[in-house]
Amino acid sequence: MGSDQSPAVVAAHSYFRTTEERFEKGSGLGIAQEMEAANAAKTSRLRAARLEAEAASAVADSENASNAPPNRTVRKRKPKD
Repeated sequence: MGSDQSPAVVAAHSYFRTTEERFEKGSGLGIAQEMEAANAAKTSRLRAARLEAEAASAVADSENASNAPPNRTVRKRKPKD
């Protein structure tokens, strides 16, 4: 939707009456920078949560492995002579 007549653009033009107000209050570059910072913060927060969950599951897996019964060995058949 690259049209200059989209509802969002029309609403922004009616809200910010002059060009100076548009640049001061609704700069597209400022909004993009804020979105980048928010996205980076969200990514780092999600990465930290994932690493914490992986560490917790690794501990649980190691506890389950230590409590597991030993593997049974299968006897080999004697060769027929």
